[in-house]
Amino acid sequence: QPWAPGPAAVSARVAQGAPFALEAALETSAGELPEGAVVSVPAGALQGTSATVEQSGAMPATVRLMAPPPVPETECEYGLLLRRCFQGVATQAGEPLVLFKQPPTPAPVDNQALEAGGDALRFDLSERFEAAAGEALTYRAESSDESVLRASIRDGVLFVEALDEGMATVTVVATDEDGQTGTLSFVVQATERLHAGWRGWRLILLEQARATKP
Repeated sequence: QPWAPGPAAVSARVAQGAPFALEAALETSAGELPEGAVVSVPAGALQGTSATVEQSGAMPATVRLMAPPPVPETECEYGLLLRRCFQGVATQAGEPLVLFKQPPTPAPVDNQALEAGGDALRFDLSERFEAAAGEALTYRAESSDESVLRASIRDGVLFVEALDEGMATVTVVATDEDGQTGTLSFVVQATERLHAGWRGWRLILLEQARATKP
């Protein structure tokens, strides 16, 4: 589990068994490995020895092979003298292993106010959730009262529209590639939208009140 706290034991695995003994040195970023750490898989085995990785900070640690294991010298001969023949065999390292990941971290949003039928609120969710470097998040949003607020997401942008007077909570859940989630919630107060004429009268009355104030 990449989000489990350290230390972590990592090992190499060969899907169909190692055709010969494999050994490779490890390297890490944002983590700590014993000096000269290696992993190895005996010939014919699926999995072999492990090495311990310690977390060295708040960032996720990446562990990778420094180089693919070498292929032994081959001795392909025909007939009864057939020996070690690895002609055409190549080794390749898999994707780096990411450890000690944190779930998506939301930045708080203040409570908001909207006029029913007015312009929608917009939030770029990539600026509201912090994820591991290079990792894409998926989002879903909901309103606690869909008769008052409608929450939707398009191209990573959250849209909140007020449909009627009232108050509701908007909740956004971000999910990373490993299924970890982070949740952002904020309250929106929806008020009745003033008719343009009433809005104008209100401004006039306010200006008159300022003019007559002693």
